[in-house]
Amino acid sequence: MFKRIKLIQPVLVVVVILAMLAALAGVATAASTTVVVPNNLATAECNVNNVFPFSQSTFRYQQVYEATQFATSSGPQLVSQIAFRPDAQTGFPFSKIIPNIQINLSTTSGVPDGLSPVFASNVGGDDTVVYIGSLLLSSSDTGPVGGPKDFDIVIDLQNPFIYDPVAGNLLLDVRIFSGTFTTPFDAHVAFGDTISRVLSQNVNSPTGVADPFGLVTRFSMSEATQEVEIDVKPGSGINTIGCDATNSPLAVAILSDPDFDATTVDADTVRFGKTGTEAAVANTANNRNAVRDVNRDGLDDLVVHFRFGSTGFGCADIPTGAKSIFLDAKLTGEASGTPFQGEDTLRLVGKSR
Repeated sequence: MFKRIKLIQPVLVVVVILAMLAALAGVATAASTTVVVPNNLATAECNVNNVFPFSQSTFRYQQVYEATQFATSSGPQLVSQIAFRPDAQTGFPFSKIIPNIQINLSTTSGVPDGLSPVFASNVGGDDTVVYIGSLLLSSSDTGPVGGPKDFDIVIDLQNPFIYDPVAGNLLLDVRIFSGTFTTPFDAHVAFGDTISRVLSQNVNSPTGVADPFGLVTRFSMSEATQEVEIDVKPGSGINTIGCDATNSPLAVAILSDPDFDATTVDADTVRFGKTGTEAAVANTANNRNAVRDVNRDGLDDLVVHFRFGSTGFGCADIPTGAKSIFLDAKLTGEASGTPFQGEDTLRLVGKSR
């Protein structure tokens, strides 16, 4: 049973850890990619340096990143790491612990050079604590003498964040309750670019000062795949099928939940089998896709059918001398353009005599 779990804003470190585990249980990831914002400064030194917010004793800092900068992303992305680089002229090697920091990410309607001075007005509905507690930051200040330096000021997120550029811009929200001095970071100031910020030296202040500055930032992310619940042979408790039932149709229900609507599944993208890449949906005159509430939870589910002989399972999967074996079966597909996957168990039995 796998379900996507909404991320909530915790208030204690232990809750953050639990939220992280829940999120990772509901999301699978593909290969990681990196995006530098602003894009045009990925390999160019910026025009200023800045010590906000990571060299302050207490501070509140919000920075917005325009969604267009994530144009290379396909669908929702799981942000797992953010990184910064030291300024080429004033930066230096360091290793310091910020004793008490909280970092949030959210999807915002706020725009560069248009953030509200009221911090709460910029925060999106999916606001998520991605890091809380003490944070070790360091840099070797490596890279060309004239810059740009390497992105080696790295923050691995405790709680990765699902970001969909289609839904809005990305907001970084940093609260430093107890800080230290690190190094000047590479930063950029310009009106009309893709970043800007709001800041206050009082971490508890509801308002701050907006300006066009921002830190050049590298995001590490990967395609987010939603975990859903499936039911092989709906209504069957053990999901038994004969290993030689090559031409038999096998029904699989893709179940809806409050965060997933199975009726939006594109059946042409669905695959099922040992790895979730084998069998395509195979409708027949007697077995067609059907929308119905399989588990009677008040939500419509989608039932699809596969030719068992195309799933990759067979009699060779049953160990010598055994009559049957339980195996994991995987299903993948897309719903409204978002990848999803699910697993269930089937019982493969030997040839009938």
